[in-house]
Amino acid sequence: MRIQPSTSFSYKNNTSFGMAKLTTKGQELAKQVLNVDFIDFAKLQQPYTKKGMLEDLISKREHDPDKIKKLFKFATTEFEDKNAEFIRMQILPFNTRRKIKQYLAKDHAQCAAMTGFNTDKNQCLCLTEFGTAIVENLLNVFDVNVSNRLVSKNDGIKILDLLRDYIPVDTLLKRTGILTDKAYTKR
Repeated sequence: MRIQPSTSFSYKNNTSFGMAKLTTKGQELAKQVLNVDFIDFAKLQQPYTKKGMLEDLISKREHDPDKIKKLFKFATTEFEDKNAEFIRMQILPFNTRRKIKQYLAKDHAQCAAMTGFNTDKNQCLCLTEFGTAIVENLLNVFDVNVSNRLVSKNDGIKILDLLRDYIPVDTLLKRTGILTDKAYTKR
């Protein structure tokens, strides 16, 4: 048996775009069609593909509520699959949920100590602007995705569990009832 050396084209140096490895000509055509550079496109896809961005944002010393709002916009799009992917990659990992709970508890304790706020759990809790942004955006993500067929009931319950101590009881009960009452849900 005789083996012929082949002169195949190597794609390793070319841009990979999902299912296709594009040549230089293909990259130019895709840029014209998409009107987005691949580097910019990859940055836009990071919240759906890179785990722990929310956890990293909470861990930083500087807490900017606008950054939280911008990040959570990726979970409130019109695309159910992208919203579900964001929820799975950014909110539901165990470490992220733990980090959110720890931050909100610490934030509440500091705010309550500074203002002399009553720490009774039946009241809305005192939070900083960043903590309030986290709670409001998580609630918004839940509300937008409550009928998302790609987000399970257990995922919704995990989101509400993060908010349990930081939203009014009636708000929590209404949303929990939607997920758990057989009159409202088939899942």
